[in-house]
Formats: sequence, structure tokens, C-alpha cells
Amino acid sequence: MINYIGKKCIVCNKKFTENDDIVVCPECGTPYHRECYNQNGKCINTKLHEEGKTYQQIEENNATVRCPRCGEENELLSLFCRKCGMPLSSDGRTEKENFNQKNAFGEDFGFYNNGNPFNPEYSQVNFSDPLCGLNPDEDFEGVRLEELADFVGPNTFYYLPLFKRMKDTGHKLTWNFSAMLFPVFYFGYRKMFPMMIISALAKILIATPSIIFAISSGAFSGGVFSALSGIFKVDSAGFNFVSDVAYFLNYVLMFAAGGFSNWIYYRHCLAKIKKLKEKNKAIKAIVCAKGGVSKLALVLISVVSFVLFMLFYVFLYFIAFFKNMI
Repeated sequence: MINYIGKKCIVCNKKFTENDDIVVCPECGTPYHRECYNQNGKCINTKLHEEGKTYQQIEENNATVRCPRCGEENELLSLFCRKCGMPLSSDGRTEKENFNQKNAFGEDFGFYNNGNPFNPEYSQVNFSDPLCGLNPDEDFEGVRLEELADFVGPNTFYYLPLFKRMKDTGHKLTWNFSAMLFPVFYFGYRKMFPMMIISALAKILIATPSIIFAISSGAFSGGVFSALSGIFKVDSAGFNFVSDVAYFLNYVLMFAAGGFSNWIYYRHCLAKIKKLKEKNKAIKAIVCAKGGVSKLALVLISVVSFVLFMLFYVFLYFIAFFKNMI
């Protein structure tokens, strides 16, 4: 009978102790904490089920998995090399080898080029594990990966592989469509409130010429605002130039937010966690509370945006009203 003490539960990635309530899958024998197993309601070690193997067979024949890239010995059923991050399978092959074996033409398309900053090695994750199969104790400038996961909260499957790639390669450019299209909402949702304010002010300044032109041209309330066209000289070359610059800057802001928001969030997480660790000993509870996301921020941003627009609308209305009275 296998002694599971010291082995790791593949759900929480924590080692079994003598005091843990351990259960095993009746089909493949994979051990779990009872709470972890009940959380999923079934065995999540699908690879063993698909290959018709058992945990006992792997334990007897392959106590460790050697990484073919760096040679590091990894624990049984490790999905990623703890040293270099190379994805591993239960039989010791890399995901690259598995990919090539499944490829009907036996071709290597070069997707796993180590020099590629968008290397899929960092995007193939274990979706059954909040830590994505990565080493919970891996150091990120004094912050453990598990602490990063606690701080990120929802969507660790997206962020943790990205953070690891950023740390390993130094690349800052990724892509985040949510941040590209809605930077104010994105930064607010992820509790990066200074960036939320900066992006909101930038959006307001960029949108102002378009709003003035739309209102003064009678797009709102008929011709009530027609007097504004003379005040702001919306037909002048100067106003058109400002509008063109604002239009260009809007795309600059979109691509900057889309390309660098993940890097900004990565640095935000590290800075916040380090600051929390300096002040608190019960770090896990504090990190979970201070990190995560804010749905309230999304509601407040929507309400404030509407209020600001209405105030601006009323302000222009009074300007137009007094202009027509003169």
C-alpha cells in the first residue's frame, strides 16, 4: 500500500500530512484531500484515466519526472518543471513531444521556440489547480507564487502563466482586450485605482472635442446648442486639428492599455504584496482581502461616468442658452 504522507494533492498542491483526511480515486488511485475531492466532485487526473494507468503504476515505475530541458528532477505528476517551467506529462514526455506525436504530419511548427516571447509553454495550464500546476514556492522578487495567486483571486489561470513568463523572459508586451476596450473599467475592477483615475482623465480629455462637436452640431436636442459651434469654432482648422490629435491619441491609449496592462498589473501585485508583508504577519488572509477584484468599482464607474456626462451636458446647455439670449 502506498504511503501518501509527503505526496502532493493535485488540487491544492499541498503535501499530505498524518492529520489529513485522504481519499483516493476508486479508478486510478490518485490521492486527494477529502475536501479537495468533494470540491470537484470527481477525479481530475484525466491523463491517467485516458492512458488507462493508475497512480500506483506511475509511483512504482516513475517516482520522479526529469525535465528534458534542464534536467531537474520533479515530483510525481508535476505538470510543470519547478526550475524552468517546462510543461511535463505523467510519463515524462514534454508537451512538445506529445504535440508532435499527435500531429498527423509529424511536423514541428516551431511553436515551442525558446526565444519566442509568446511561448505557449507559459499558456498551457492545469485548469483544475488554482496555481496552474506551478510551484507555489517559486520566488517572484520576494513574493511567493502562492501569494500572487491569493492576491489575483479570480482568473489565476490567465495571470499566473503570464506573470511567470514575464519574470523568466523580461517581456512586458502581452495583450488584454478588456483593458484595450475599457481601460477605466479594467483598472477599477482589478483595484488599480490610481491607473483608473489616470486613464479616466485621459479618456475625458480625448473625448471632449468629439462631444463638443456632436452637441454643437445639433446631434442632441435639435438646434438648442447651435450657438456652441461659434463659441468653440468647430468648423475652424484649429478645432479640426485638435479633434484629429484626440482621435489619434485615443488609439494610442487603446494599444498602450491593451499591450501593457498585464505588466502594470504584475508590478501592482508585487508592490502591494510586499507592502502588506511588511506590515502584517497573517499575510494570506490580508492578501486575499486586499487583492481580488471589485465589482462595486464597475458600478461606481458607470454611475460617475453618467453623472459627469450629464453635468457636462448641462454646462454646455447653459452656455448655449445665454449665448442665444445675448
